[in-house]
Amino acid sequence: MSNRKHALRLEAQCSRAFLLEKGIDSPADLRVNASHLFHHVCTDKFRITDRPVDRASKNQSRAAMHDLWTALVAAGEVVFGKIDGDLIPVDRSLISPIRVFKQGFGCFVSGFKQMGVPITRRAELVRHVVKAIDGVIDSSDKWADFFDEYRLLLQECGT
Repeated sequence: MSNRKHALRLEAQCSRAFLLEKGIDSPADLRVNASHLFHHVCTDKFRITDRPVDRASKNQSRAAMHDLWTALVAAGEVVFGKIDGDLIPVDRSLISPIRVFKQGFGCFVSGFKQMGVPITRRAELVRHVVKAIDGVIDSSDKWADFFDEYRLLLQECGT
């Protein structure tokens, strides 16, 4: 018998849009809804089955979860708590533009901090923000694409 120990590490990366769809808009929301998120990721997005999945008939739900995976999902309930009710998506229309601007400001500050950019005056901050944006959108074609996409967004919003 081998002395090797086996381990499996799985990580789930969730986009901001996915989290908002699940009603998670802040670290506090994540703490409250961690059980939902864990259960969703471990049962709907990824799971280990007790036998090969029947892909030929396009019905992948026929294979039951493997007993070890079922135990993992149950362990999630011990750590995060039992699921209580459904997740309700965040109503994005209730997110104020000021809140979005504050979030963007925080992102710039975090980025500059990671880069070690010294900022002591408002004018320096504005200059560094413009420089950072120009570094991301670094050609007239990219700016044209940005403005085209922005016009479409405004039309979708009815603005």
